[in-house]
Amino acid sequence: MANSAVVIEQTTTYHGFDLEYVSDRYVLGMEKLERSLDEVRALHQEHWDETEVLYLDEKMNPDYDLYVAKEQQATYILFTCRVVDTGELVGHLQYFIGPNPHVAGHMLASEDAFFLSKLHRGGTLAGRYIRYAEKALSQLGVKYVGMSDKAPVGGKSLEPIMRRNGYKPVATWYLKKLQES
Repeated sequence: MANSAVVIEQTTTYHGFDLEYVSDRYVLGMEKLERSLDEVRALHQEHWDETEVLYLDEKMNPDYDLYVAKEQQATYILFTCRVVDTGELVGHLQYFIGPNPHVAGHMLASEDAFFLSKLHRGGTLAGRYIRYAEKALSQLGVKYVGMSDKAPVGGKSLEPIMRRNGYKPVATWYLKKLQES
């Protein structure tokens, strides 16, 4: 793994936090979206095709300029999961960060997207990924973390992994597309 680790650390620009290697196969880190946008765009499409098409009749069209602006304002963060040997991006875990409007003086991280490519699911990777992000978010002063689950629209339920990691279900979120007048 030592040679692969050196290669991935030289070819990928990580920021802010120590990398975490999982089973000598994956590396978790924090990257800047604007530097890895093409790879993230491809992974977003895979994510969209698996989950969002189940309830949206829109084509994928993220506002990447907004994401980058939020990243520059330190209110958006991207954690990545890559294959050590190849550097391939196989996971993204993204949060919007800001003051918690319900608990004054505390920061809240709201997950925007959590996705691992199908071939890289199973075992302990997802749990390790979540805990890696939590540790980093804690170092940034975040007190509360919220995550969503696409199970209601046909995605695989994250409830077991969320409960194992200390999360509690607190709400169901509904979405409706308003008709143009």
